[in-house]
Amino acid sequence: MRLSIIFLIGSMLNVTAASMAQQVTFKKNNVTLSQLFKEIRKQTGYSVIWGSEEFNANERMSVDFDHSNLKEVFDKVVAAKDYSYLIDEKTIIIQKLFPKPQIFPEPQKL
Repeated sequence: MRLSIIFLIGSMLNVTAASMAQQVTFKKNNVTLSQLFKEIRKQTGYSVIWGSEEFNANERMSVDFDHSNLKEVFDKVVAAKDYSYLIDEKTIIIQKLFPKPQIFPEPQKL
């Protein structure tokens, strides 16, 4: 009985690790981000969503991903922009980073 429980837990952890390690292989010059996101959905089943007024999905870039996991892909895609991403189940959400509030030192009394 204990052995069955151990195998069951082990197989659940394996499934979780496999979903987090989705890999993308895609190499193309001058591809739009929208085309890249369609390819990611085709290869992994993950949907990518973003606010159209905030994120320019028609922006072009050259990509070369060879068995790269989703984290590596999105780190590169959003690295040069003021955006972040969140992976929630089978959806990747791209959102604008809000500027960090400036913290001013307490005024000193004279």
